[in-house]
Amino acid sequence: MGGEHLRVVEVFKSIQGEGPDAGKPTTFIRLFGCNRKCPFCDSVFARKGKYTEMTAEELFDKVKEMNEGNEVIRICITGGEPLLQYKQITEFFKEIHWNGGDEIYYVSIETNGDLLKGKIKKEVADWYHYFSLDKIIVSPKSYETYKRILTYIEKCTFPPEPLHLKIIYDGGLKYLPKDFERIIESLKQLEGFRAFIYIMPLTTGNARIDRKIKQKTWEFCVKYNYKYSPRLQVDVWGVKKRGV
Repeated sequence: MGGEHLRVVEVFKSIQGEGPDAGKPTTFIRLFGCNRKCPFCDSVFARKGKYTEMTAEELFDKVKEMNEGNEVIRICITGGEPLLQYKQITEFFKEIHWNGGDEIYYVSIETNGDLLKGKIKKEVADWYHYFSLDKIIVSPKSYETYKRILTYIEKCTFPPEPLHLKIIYDGGLKYLPKDFERIIESLKQLEGFRAFIYIMPLTTGNARIDRKIKQKTWEFCVKYNYKYSPRLQVDVWGVKKRGV
């Protein structure tokens, strides 16, 4: 999606609750828009709500202001689906590259991976090469996307650094579409794969069910040797709290 401005839903500083950087202070940039309408989405407001148009310079200035005095700045660009605005994200990386000063920036992108192909895949690879993208975290919502991402990695064509896959699991309780069952079945067969894989329990909002899903996810990770990803923001603040 072209255009000069980024469509920004919110910018806030918090603790990363999920995936490889769980527990680390992080500045989150949530971009507007998504190519999916997942029934279990916990950020529908990023698809239906309001947003502010910001230039890359304005957004970078805001991030710098929120991190004044910090030598190391972690940024997570999420959504919605951030790769809908991949051109604007490139401009944001340029701001960091040219105006980052003495601070050290670690930028991660969270995506469902649907758009990670063709010219967008090439653009993301350039973020690694030219702008020191720290990591891209793919949380696939379809089996087709999941298999395509695995094919990229098997052929060593993408990315230049090991990929991080964050897979949502419902503990086999069938709260998720069947594509997720197929992904989980595939994961049971993967060994020695060149990627970091994290299994994250689905959150339904029902305390009893969520506890059971966490336990089932825990058992799955133990059995198949995967890393369990918590959802710290939900555990601490609950499912409806924004800005955490």
